[in-house]
Amino acid sequence: MSQPLQDRIGADMHERSSSASRGVKRHLALVDNVQRHEERGKDGRFINARTAPQIGLDAGVYTPDLEDFLDGNMPRLIEPATHDELVDAIRSVDGTPDGESPVIHIAAPLGRLIDTDLAGPADGRPLIVNVAIGAGRLRVTSGYVIIRIDSSSPLEISVGDRTDVNVIVEPGRRASIAAHGDSVTTVYVGEGARGMIHVDDERAETKLIGKDTRGFRYTALPL
Repeated sequence: MSQPLQDRIGADMHERSSSASRGVKRHLALVDNVQRHEERGKDGRFINARTAPQIGLDAGVYTPDLEDFLDGNMPRLIEPATHDELVDAIRSVDGTPDGESPVIHIAAPLGRLIDTDLAGPADGRPLIVNVAIGAGRLRVTSGYVIIRIDSSSPLEISVGDRTDVNVIVEPGRRASIAAHGDSVTTVYVGEGARGMIHVDDERAETKLIGKDTRGFRYTALPL
């Protein structure tokens, strides 16, 4: 590529949305409440010892760039200007030409992303979603999906059964990830990022990677 994908979308990484909605504030209050919970493991993280499945930890110092997930394909950059355009872009990922991977760059104020469904291409290529602005919930329903969070508002990610999802939480950003069913979830945590991971099925394979993951909590609380 003549210019790295990260550079091509980097200019739009600043938040332009208004303050978080009441629902987002309730979500943040839950995160803060969990972080202050008096029952903590030996490493200081709160763990519901009766029901929380194991979550793998890796003290990796490397946070991947989006190019690392292209699997040799060229990026097909899509920049929706409205929520309807976002929905159309997601529905059309199976029409992406051979040798390309769809990259949806959310940099326009589309309103809340509440319950936006994401499905990777049926042929196994990755769907890459770069969130530079916005709050809400993204639900991965099928396929291989990479989500990069660089919005200053918190996001919720729901990882569905039989999906493979990578989430990159950039430094200082906030997210909650819920892994369901027989899914594979890898969360890369930047410095100062915080949030929580909820796993509700022992079949779910979940890994948290970062030099400092103390800002993330693992719970079996309902989200």
